[in-house]
Amino acid sequence: MRRSMTKPITTALFLVCLMFLSTVPTANAQQNSTVSVVDGRIIGFISQPDIVHQVNATVVTGEWLSVTVNCGQCTATISIGEQNISTTETAVIQADSSAIATLEISSDIAEMITYTFTNAISEDYPTVRPAPSESIAYDTGGVCESQFSCMESDRGHLAAISVGELNGDSFISGILDNDKSEYVALEIEQGDSLEVSLIHSTADLEISAFFQNSTNEIAYSSTIYTAIAFEPTLTPDPVYWVAEDDGRIILKVDSASQNTAWVVARTIHKAKEMTDSECYSLTYGACITGHSITSTTIDWNETNELILVPQQNNVTIQLTQIVDGTMIEMDSIQIESERSQSIFAYPNASAAIITIEASVFWLDMYLSDYSDFSSGNEAPSLLPMYVDSDNSSYPILPIDELAHHAELTLSVHDISDVYKIEIDAWEDSLHLIQITAEGDVQSLQLEMWDIDQETWLTKDYIETNYSNGKLQTALQVGRGTHFVRVSLIDGEQLLDTQNSSWGQKSDSISYQLSTQYTLIDEGEQPWFPPSDKAIWYGGVMRWILGSLFLIPVLMLALDLRKKKKFAQMMASKKERLAWFKQRLDDGTSDVKTSRSELITALVAIATLDWETGLETWGQPVAQHRTENIAIAAWILDERLVKVKGSWPLIIGIHVLEGTWELAALRFDAPQGQPWNVVNVEPRFLYNGEEVFVDVVNEGSRTFLAVELEGVSDCVDIELNGKMDEIPMAARIPTTIWRNAGPEEE
Repeated sequence: MRRSMTKPITTALFLVCLMFLSTVPTANAQQNSTVSVVDGRIIGFISQPDIVHQVNATVVTGEWLSVTVNCGQCTATISIGEQNISTTETAVIQADSSAIATLEISSDIAEMITYTFTNAISEDYPTVRPAPSESIAYDTGGVCESQFSCMESDRGHLAAISVGELNGDSFISGILDNDKSEYVALEIEQGDSLEVSLIHSTADLEISAFFQNSTNEIAYSSTIYTAIAFEPTLTPDPVYWVAEDDGRIILKVDSASQNTAWVVARTIHKAKEMTDSECYSLTYGACITGHSITSTTIDWNETNELILVPQQNNVTIQLTQIVDGTMIEMDSIQIESERSQSIFAYPNASAAIITIEASVFWLDMYLSDYSDFSSGNEAPSLLPMYVDSDNSSYPILPIDELAHHAELTLSVHDISDVYKIEIDAWEDSLHLIQITAEGDVQSLQLEMWDIDQETWLTKDYIETNYSNGKLQTALQVGRGTHFVRVSLIDGEQLLDTQNSSWGQKSDSISYQLSTQYTLIDEGEQPWFPPSDKAIWYGGVMRWILGSLFLIPVLMLALDLRKKKKFAQMMASKKERLAWFKQRLDDGTSDVKTSRSELITALVAIATLDWETGLETWGQPVAQHRTENIAIAAWILDERLVKVKGSWPLIIGIHVLEGTWELAALRFDAPQGQPWNVVNVEPRFLYNGEEVFVDVVNEGSRTFLAVELEGVSDCVDIELNGKMDEIPMAARIPTTIWRNAGPEEE
C-alpha cells in the first residue's frame, strides 16, 4: 500500500516542478558579453562561427514552443528529447513528453542575429466570441501602475515598456489551429486605454477588438495585421483602443495559417490614475504624459508665455484661460512632434486649463516670463494722466548703473514700454539722469519726461534715436517721480503691415536699460549733530553686539572640529558597516546606541574625501561614476532600522563637477510592487519612492541611510535633477538585491 502511493506522489511533485520551471527559460551565461537586451529580455546577439547561442526551458507534455529568427546565414534548432526542428525563419513545435527543451542558434559568419522565443503559449482561450451578457474569464495582467514606469520619451517612441521575457506578465500568447479564432477578454473602465503591440507571430495574423458592456457590443475600426510572420527586427506599432464606458474589451486573434503562434504585449492605462502626471515644477519646465485625453490646470499671469513641445507624436491642444473669474475657451490647435508652439496669457489671466488629446502623448511645457525687468508686470505704453493716478504697475528703473533687461513683445502688440524713475532727495535738489538703451535698438526711440510733482505737467522733455550702436539721452530732474519710454518707431504701422493677430508668435525686441546719476544741487538738508553721550553709548553697543555675533561662529568652529576629529577616527578603522554588525552580534552594543553612532558617522564621514569615505564604510554593493557624479550604495544590517521590517541602505553621493538643483534619489523596483521610503537619516524630505536632496554643490559629499518598505527583492537607484540648469540623471547600472553581498571587483 505504501509503495503504491509513493510513486504517484513523487510523479506529481516532479510534474509540478516541471510546470514551474517551464516558465523560466535560461540563456547560456557565456553569451552575456554579446547579447542585446531590451526591457529585460534578450532580443538578439552577435554570432561567432565557433559559438552556439543556447537557451534552455523545461516543458511538459503538450506544451508549445515557438521561435522567429532574422539573420543572413544562421539556423535555429529546437530540440525536445528525440524531437527537433530547424528553421531559418520561424518554427512551432509541441512537446511529446516532459523534458528539457533547447533552442540553439548558430551561424557560419559573424553577424547580428535577432530572434523571439517563447515557451508559454496558452491554449485556454475560447474560440467563440461571447455575447455581451455572457460571462468569460478575464486576462488580469498588464495594468500600468505609474505613467513614468510605462513609457519614456527618449526611446524613439511612446509605446508602453513591457519588461521581461515573453513568458512574463507583460505578454499574452496563444496558438491558432483548426482555422478557429481565439478571444481574450480584458476588464476595463470608462476612459481607460488598452494598448496592444504585436511581438511575435509565425505566420499571417490579424487582431481586432470589440467593446462590450452588459447589453451592447461595438467593433473598433482599428486593427493589427501582418501578412507574414512578424520579423523580430521590427519595432511594434501599437494600437490604442479607448473604453467609452465601463465594460470589457474582447480581442479577436485570427490567422489563415495552421499552428500560428502569437505573442502580444498589452497594457491598460488607467484614466483615473493618469490625470496628474507632471514630472517637473512648471517654473523650470514640466512634462505631461497620458493616453486619449488629459486635462490639467496651470497657474500663470498676463506676462507669461506657455511653450509646448510634444515628443514623438502630434497632439491636439485645447486651452481655456481664466480671466477675472471668467473662462475663455481658445481655438484648438494641432502641434507637430518636436515642434514648439507658444501660447500667450490674456490680460488679467490668472490660470489656464490645458487639455491634451492624442492616442498617446508626452508634452514638454515651459513657462517663460516676458515681464520687463522681471518685475512681474508688462510696462504700460502711456504715461499716467493725473497726479493721483495709480502708477504701481509701472516698473521702476533703478539708478544703479546696472543693465536691466526688458523686451517689446510684439506677439501681444507690445510696441512701447514706460518706466518710472523715483528720486528720493532733499527739497530743491537737482539731479542729472543719463539713460542708455543697448541691444536690438536700431528701430527704437528713447524719451524722457521731467514731471512737475504738484501739477503733473511736463517741465522738460527730450527724445533721441539710434546712434553709435545705442540710444542715449540725459535730463535734469528734481525730486519725485519721472518717466522714460522705449518705443518702436512706427510700431502701429508695422503691426498693420504684418497683419498679425494678438498672440501670433513674432520675434521680440530685447534691450537693456542702464542709468548714470550726477547730483547737481543737494538742496536743503535738515541735520542735527548727535550728543557726546549718544556717540559713547553707540560705540559701547557696537562692541557688545559685535562680540555676541562671534559666539555662533565660535560654536560652529568647535562643532566642525569635533566632527573632523570623529571623522578621522572613523577613517582609521575601515569596514564600519561590518563593525556595527559585529558589535550587535556579540552584544557589545545595543540597537539604539548603534543607530545613534551610525547617524553621527553619516555626517562625519561626509567630511572625508570620497575614496577614504568608501574605504571607511566598506566595499559598496553597487556604485557608479561619471565625469560629473559618483554614487555608491551599501546594504545595512536590518537590525538598525527605525521602521520594523524595512530594508536599510546607505547611499553616498559625490558631485565631481557642476551643481545639482532639485535633486532627488529614486528607488525603483524593477520587478514587483514599488518601494516606499519610510525613513531617512540625516533628515531629508521623502515621498513614495523618492528622497528629495534639493541642491548638491560641486565637490560635496553626502551619505544617507534610507529605509525602504515593500515586497520586492531588488532595487535600482537613480539620481535626477538639474545640473547647471540642464536636466540630468545618473543611474547605478547594477540592480541591488536584498540578499546581495559586497560588489565584486
